[in-house]
Amino acid sequence: MLVPLNWCKKHQIALVPSNNSQTILATTAPHNEFLKAIVESEIDQRVQVVTYHEKEIEKFYTENKLVSNSNPINTQKSKKNDWESQPTIELVEQIIDSAVIEGVSDIHLEPQENILSIRFRKDGILLPHLELPYWLHEKITLRLKVLAQLDISEKRLPLDGRFNFKSKSKQIHIRISTLPTRYGEKVVLRLLLKNNFNFSLFHLKMPEDILQKIKEIIYKPQGIFFVTGPTGSGKTTTIYAALQEIIQRQINVTTLEDPIEYDLIGANQVLMLNKAGLDFSVALRSILRQDPDVIFIGEIRDSETAKIAIQAAQTGHLVLSTLHTNDAASAIDRLKDLGVSPHLISESLLGILAQRLVRKSCLWCQSKGCPKCKGVGYQGRFALFELLVPDSEFKDCLFTKNTSSEILKRMRYLKLRDYGEQALEKGETSLLELKRVLG
Repeated sequence: MLVPLNWCKKHQIALVPSNNSQTILATTAPHNEFLKAIVESEIDQRVQVVTYHEKEIEKFYTENKLVSNSNPINTQKSKKNDWESQPTIELVEQIIDSAVIEGVSDIHLEPQENILSIRFRKDGILLPHLELPYWLHEKITLRLKVLAQLDISEKRLPLDGRFNFKSKSKQIHIRISTLPTRYGEKVVLRLLLKNNFNFSLFHLKMPEDILQKIKEIIYKPQGIFFVTGPTGSGKTTTIYAALQEIIQRQINVTTLEDPIEYDLIGANQVLMLNKAGLDFSVALRSILRQDPDVIFIGEIRDSETAKIAIQAAQTGHLVLSTLHTNDAASAIDRLKDLGVSPHLISESLLGILAQRLVRKSCLWCQSKGCPKCKGVGYQGRFALFELLVPDSEFKDCLFTKNTSSEILKRMRYLKLRDYGEQALEKGETSLLELKRVLG
C-alpha cells in the first residue's frame, strides 16, 4: 500500500523517486523522526530525508513528480511480517522513548475512525501526544503483543501481559493491557522503572505527626495496617517505603504482589499467577508456613483474603495491605462488607492511611508559554495524607455500628481536605486542582 496523497499533503511531504533505488522523502520538517518512521513503516523500506520548502513540495504535486501506483515503491515486498519490520520497531521504540523522557506513567493508544490517537498520562492527567494514520494501528499493536508474548491472533478478548524495554537511558518494565473497541484494540502501557526501590518514608514528605505515628505502627510486632485510596494515588510507593524501613531490622519480610512493581532488596517477593491458581488467598496460606515476620498483601479483594489477613495479624505477624476506598473511615465499611466482624477489626487494626496525589503549582510559571511546565501550570506531584489510628472513640463507633460518615464526624484527626487547605495556603497547589482530586 502507498501512503495516501491527502495524508502527504496534510503533513507537507512528498515521496519522490531518486536516481538510486532509495526513495526520497521531501519534507519541511527533516528532524521529525516520527514522520520518517511512519512513512518507512507504511512503504516497508528506508527513505532518504531531504529538506524542501513548502512551495517546492506543492510543485511536486502539480507536476506529478511522485512515486505512484505506476511506479511502485515496493517492487519486492519484504518477507518479514509488518510488526517485525525495522521501521515499525523504530516507531514503537520512539513512542516509548518519548514517554520515558517526559516522565510519563501510562501510554494510551486509542484507535478512532480515521486516526490512531496517542496520549500520555503525566502527573495524573491524560495529555494528547501524537496522532498517527489509522493504518499504523495494527502494526503497532502487533509489535507490542509480540514484545509481551501475547496471542497476536486474539483480537476479540482483552489481553494482559508484560515486557522489559531498554530505553536510551533507563531499563523499563512495561505492563500492557488490550481492550477491543469499536475501531480496533485499544492498548494501554504502564511504565515502571526497573530498578531497586530506594525511597524512604522521609522522602514522601508526610506531615511530621503522621510520619512519627506510622513509624510507631510499623515497629509493632503484630496487627494490620492499611493504605487506601483510588488507583494511581501512590499507595504502593508508600507501602514500599515502609517496607524499606522494616527490612533494616533483619527479619523475614514476604510480599504478595500483582504485579511486582519494584525490586525490594531483602524481601521475598511473590508474583501472583491467577491463571495457574496462585491468588492472594492461596499464596497467603502458603507463606504463613514460611515463618514470616512481616507480610505485604498487594490488595485485599475478597472475603477469604481479608479473613486470612486478619487472622495472620492476630497470630504474631505484622500485615500491610491496600484497599480501594475514598478515605480512611470508608475502609471500615469495606472490611465489614468483606465479612470482617467489628470485634476482629478492633482487635487487629493498627491504622489506616488514606492518600491522594495532587499536582504541584509550577514554580517558574509566568505565562502560558512556560518552558518548564509547557504551559500546563503544574510540574510534578505531591501526596496528601490522612491517618486514622484506633482509640476508644473509634472502638465505640465500631461497636455501635456507626457508618464511615459518622466515624468521620466523631473522630478528631486531620482529614485529606484539611491537609489540602494547608497546601493551598502555602501556594503549593491550586483550588482547581484540589477540587479535581478531592471533589
